[in-house]
Amino acid sequence: MIRGFGVAELHLLIHGEGALSLESWRRYLVRRCQRVTLFHRVEQAVPAVEAGDVNALILLAGGDDFSNSLETLRRLRDRLELPILVIADVMSSGHAARFLDAGADDFLAADTDAREVLARVRCKCRRSNTPPGLVISAGGLMIDMTTMEVRWQGLTIHPSAKELLILKALASQPYRVFTKAQLEQILYGAGFCAKSNTIQVFIHALRKMTHRDAILTVRGVGYSLGPAPA
Repeated sequence: MIRGFGVAELHLLIHGEGALSLESWRRYLVRRCQRVTLFHRVEQAVPAVEAGDVNALILLAGGDDFSNSLETLRRLRDRLELPILVIADVMSSGHAARFLDAGADDFLAADTDAREVLARVRCKCRRSNTPPGLVISAGGLMIDMTTMEVRWQGLTIHPSAKELLILKALASQPYRVFTKAQLEQILYGAGFCAKSNTIQVFIHALRKMTHRDAILTVRGVGYSLGPAPA
């Protein structure tokens, strides 16, 4: 748990690729009273996050074209909903744009002072922090924003991280119609070019978990939350 955001201990997951030293970053952060867990595969990160006490993830990106790091980031962002900061051994505006569009919340050079890195992590945690006890309830949906438990008509369902983002948007503004472009921006950030049917695939999956009328298609416009079931 974060005990205040000033100098509180954070639990950070760190993944490293390329020339950057995973161990040196681990030692530095641990010396500053941070809890650090290293992982080497996306599959190792997911259970740690689902345990509920991880605050943020740091991806150390290296290599000539960053293709491996970008793919890792996309897989992490698709499955996890928490701040992700990328630290790269090569810095340019073009690299920053690629990582931010792929789902990173921040992009830093490898020579950035670690105190600034921690300050930025705390900043991202503040922005993503949700007041305890907040529950969104609309239509047949109930989303507990503390535990991220999702229920449909009282039954627990298990949406992916991106599916959950769509549900949170729709349930938070149940009378609003979201366009495909607006939902893509919620999922990926501005400037990302998703496949033409990406949103439709997520909507189809959510309807299978709930009901075909749980999410309505407003023809020619977009999607909105369906009414509460009778």
